[in-house]
Amino acid sequence: LYWAAICYDVLEKDETVIKLMNQAIRMDSTDANFYYMRANALFYIQEFSKAKTDYERMMELDKDYGYYGYYKLGWIKEIQKDYQGALNDYNMSIALNDTYSYSYMMKGNLLKDYLGKEEEAEDAFRKCIETDAGINEGTCKQYAYWGVGQTEKAIAVCDSILEKYDDPGSYYDAACLYSRM
Repeated sequence: LYWAAICYDVLEKDETVIKLMNQAIRMDSTDANFYYMRANALFYIQEFSKAKTDYERMMELDKDYGYYGYYKLGWIKEIQKDYQGALNDYNMSIALNDTYSYSYMMKGNLLKDYLGKEEEAEDAFRKCIETDAGINEGTCKQYAYWGVGQTEKAIAVCDSILEKYDDPGSYYDAACLYSRM
């Protein structure tokens, strides 16, 4: 069920992922991976309350997921305009894994866009750039470069991603960057 859900996740069939993970959880309610998959699908369809519950359960079952759980909980709180709660969760994510660049990027966006803390935002963006592993499918440093005013570097990173990964996700990220610009 889990591996089938991964396939449906790639196809962005969130409702099917949820159904498969519901069935998997009925069979084994102790596997954090099942809650992870279902929480992400719930997040994508904006069922934030249910996603929050699953992220919390995922973290209870496997502490190694803590940084990711707090990252996603922060994102949910940011969407719901609980900016201080979001900042607390991003900080907790960073405390649990100080190499997960997305937490720094999201923290920087929050500080800059909603809390008006430019210097702290710049520090978070610089930490994102420093910790981002390189040009890969999980790169987010293009946003951080833009966040610190280095537009040309942001575009160069974006172009490198598109050159290396000619797929819809890369074009989506490019569109996100350009829309922010």
